[in-house]
Amino acid sequence: MAIMISSCATKKRKDEVSGFKKFYHTFTSKYNGYFNANELMEESFATLETSRQDNYNQILPIYTYTDVDNPKMVASQLDLAIEKVIRVATIHELGEYLDDCYVLMGKAQYLKQDYETAQETFEFFQEEFNPTNPYGSNYKKKKKSIKQRKRDRDIEKENQKELKKKEKEEKEEQREKDRKQKEKLKKEAKKAKEEGRKKRKKEKKEEEKRRKKEREDRKKSNKRNKKSGGKKKRAPKDEKEKEETESIIEVKETKADLVKDEASSDVESELNLIEEDQKEVAVSEDVGEEEVIPKKKKEKKEDNTAYSEGMLWLAKTYIERGKYSNAEYLLRKLSQSMVKKEVEREIPVAKSYLYMVQKEYDKAIPELRKAIDVSNDGKLKARYAYIIAQLYQNKNDYANALSAFQEVKDHKGNFRMDFNADLSIEKNGLLAGTESNELASKKINKMLGEEKYSEFRDQIYFTLGEISLAQNNDKEALINFTLSIRNNLNNPPLKSEAYYYMATLNFEKEEYVAAKYYYDSTLMSMNKLDERYNEVSLYTKNLSRIARNIETIELQDSLLFLSGLSQEKLDKLADMLVLEQRAADEEVEINKSKGKTSQPKMGSGRQNSRKRGFGNSKFFAYNLAAKEKGANEFRKRWGDRKLEDNWRRLDSQSFNTFDDEDVEEEEEKEITDAERK
Repeated sequence: MAIMISSCATKKRKDEVSGFKKFYHTFTSKYNGYFNANELMEESFATLETSRQDNYNQILPIYTYTDVDNPKMVASQLDLAIEKVIRVATIHELGEYLDDCYVLMGKAQYLKQDYETAQETFEFFQEEFNPTNPYGSNYKKKKKSIKQRKRDRDIEKENQKELKKKEKEEKEEQREKDRKQKEKLKKEAKKAKEEGRKKRKKEKKEEEKRRKKEREDRKKSNKRNKKSGGKKKRAPKDEKEKEETESIIEVKETKADLVKDEASSDVESELNLIEEDQKEVAVSEDVGEEEVIPKKKKEKKEDNTAYSEGMLWLAKTYIERGKYSNAEYLLRKLSQSMVKKEVEREIPVAKSYLYMVQKEYDKAIPELRKAIDVSNDGKLKARYAYIIAQLYQNKNDYANALSAFQEVKDHKGNFRMDFNADLSIEKNGLLAGTESNELASKKINKMLGEEKYSEFRDQIYFTLGEISLAQNNDKEALINFTLSIRNNLNNPPLKSEAYYYMATLNFEKEEYVAAKYYYDSTLMSMNKLDERYNEVSLYTKNLSRIARNIETIELQDSLLFLSGLSQEKLDKLADMLVLEQRAADEEVEINKSKGKTSQPKMGSGRQNSRKRGFGNSKFFAYNLAAKEKGANEFRKRWGDRKLEDNWRRLDSQSFNTFDDEDVEEEEEKEITDAERK
């Protein structure tokens, strides 16, 4: 027994941690504090996702969890998650989940949109957990076991064998290439030599013919000189011409030789180089085992820690803080390193987000393409494709936008996205010239009659309004945007877009009163993170005084008009208004009983008022801007209330047991109090 105990005893350094102790801290931290904190994080992500609604008429955000009005809705959950990971990091510091705890803490601060604190956390993590930092927590200090070292040696030997085999094959391939190249060069040299020989032979024949002709010419000239009596001696001149001819021949022969030398010099130099290479290969083969093998580059090992994930979130934090160069450097460094698969899939997404924040849309499109290629989530692929389509559409590149919207359908996102892609396909097909106006309008109007699209009629009318705007038909666009608002049941982003278009159109037509109230409505339904929010707020503020003055003038005009009417005409006018109001109420009740949405015709009130002699009446019942003003004031006081009995009550159902007489008395009392005020 004593022998066994002594054999089990080992010496241990002071700072060394036993395997069981490390296992305990790792296991406890993973399945206790860290697990619970991670569950809270997942719940927070889901809450932020469901609390918002995509606005398909604006470029979709890449990260939906940052595109929320009120991140404080998950603040309590995130604070609890931070508290849990801090406890884990303090108690179980010896475990292997310390770095994961810091990453989760930084992510929680990021979701709270506390970007400054998140940056501090991730920068501390960057320094403390860098695997190359010898003073950091992730630096590999422990010695490898005997089995591990033996396994590493075996792997190294196998790598060396494979490397030698590969180099030998490469040498054989190179030798074969050199042989073929040498044969090719020899053939070319032989061909050049043959061509030079033929050329010289041809030149020689031509030269002989020329000399022969010159001799004949000289003989003829001598005969002529003899007949003339030999007064002039031409011999010296003939001798001189002969010498010049011979010199010309020598020059030509020299040139031919030079041409021959130049034709073969390049070939010979190539052959010499190949021979030298072959000699070097032969020498290296003779060396054999003593040959110096070039050092193999160290293969980058995949990061099994949370370091790469932390660096990705630090880059995203830098983007939110406006430190774009820092973010770009980190992302470029991550893309050149071996990282986790999850991080590798997120790198092009983060890059595209960086470029989109900086409005560099041309750079964002290729990165989104990469994100689609590496992603394994069909819904995310559809989202990235939709964003690409919107970026092309933003550049008025309708052909590429059309193909990208068609790609969205291939990835099969959610039903709402597919529906909006269908509408965009028709719109971009029309704008790209691949589809006629009649056909596109026919297809879109057909959707209005389909039951499955009943809840999307607001979007259909809005798309028809956009098409009308693109064709410079402002009147038709206003009608369609109005119908979109009337059919909007629960889509605030779309409602804000319709109001914004109507406000802009009225402002351009110098209808400042209507524009002011439409800008008011836009501001009430627009997301505060929308980049146009400040612009709309400024328009609303600046148009307030103008609208008030115009309304005062219109009111005085209306009162003057009414004061000029007789009592009989005033009574008739009042009776007509009452009848019209009753008819409108009956129409609403009929449509309500049939389950239809009331859609009165645009401008009917104005046309009827003209028939009664009002001209361009500004009476509130026929003034859409005045009605919008009243609706805005109602919403400011009461919020969005459903049209039903006891709508003033927070819980109208709890008051259904009251008698009708009690309710009427209460309503009369409220009306009397309001009149006194």
